[in-house]
Amino acid sequence: MLYRSVLEASADCIKIIGLDGCIKLMNTPGQRALDLDTFEQVRGKKWVDMWPRESRAALRRAMDEARDGRVARFTGYCPTLQRTRKWWDVVVTPMFNDGGDITNLLAISRDITAQRQTDEQLRWASEHDALTELPNRRAFQNRLQGATLRAMEAGSSVSLLLIDLDHFKHVNDTLGHAAGDYLLQKFAKRLHESVRADDFVARLGGDEFAVIIENSPADGSLVEIGNSILDRLRKPIRYNGRVISSGASIGGAVFPTDAESAHALFNNADTALYSLKAAGRGGTAMFHPGCASKHSASPPSSAWPGPAFQSGRSSLTTSRKST
Repeated sequence: MLYRSVLEASADCIKIIGLDGCIKLMNTPGQRALDLDTFEQVRGKKWVDMWPRESRAALRRAMDEARDGRVARFTGYCPTLQRTRKWWDVVVTPMFNDGGDITNLLAISRDITAQRQTDEQLRWASEHDALTELPNRRAFQNRLQGATLRAMEAGSSVSLLLIDLDHFKHVNDTLGHAAGDYLLQKFAKRLHESVRADDFVARLGGDEFAVIIENSPADGSLVEIGNSILDRLRKPIRYNGRVISSGASIGGAVFPTDAESAHALFNNADTALYSLKAAGRGGTAMFHPGCASKHSASPPSSAWPGPAFQSGRSSLTTSRKST
């Protein structure tokens, strides 16, 4: 009776599993955690059958280890009988008789759903911009690094478009920061809707955005893509009875045509954007390697750690539009 009292006092889902994998016993708190009305609903059933397919391999490995006399542990997803989503931290231990033979398995499953949700929220917050809900600078860096590595392995290309809102400070100064935040949110939404579903859109900070295009087309097509994005972004935005007209400038570069690393790809796209803005803003400019840059100063922004981009850069292929 003592062991039964211990089982019922625990908040964990505790089960005794036969060596054949069938459920022989479950404590009452465990039954409640799984939304069971009675233990008879699962008595004699294969424990592995209660788990979704994506979690079964880990469960089978844990049971095999316990049958071999070892303690096993894994984390897995398993919904309840009422389809409530839950994650579990599971420990599977062999049970021995007086002769030292393994007779059953003891499985203790702890509901870690709340902890996991908190972890996921913290992870999401660390990789996303709170205002626009787009991926942030950190996520952008990781994605661009991964994209260039995938392109090297596949022999494909990656394009990067860096986008700055034109005259954003004027909106903040004349209409207030609330209007500026509203403009950024609308801009982010329109930008996301302007590209393909598998393109990566991020806010790098302030009024700076980026689009990573894997398996990208040729330079000429990228200028068209940039100007297509601009056409959508230029549409007036209404805020508190006022109409806000906003343009943008885009600088782009292609890996591996223009750069041999993610760092260089970013710097080259930033150089194209910087040169375009210095020439009057508005439109799309693609970095063009092999020619001396007209601008000796390094671009003012850098989403990448490390030394600033050096002078001696190339000229630009530019499509200008007034804003």
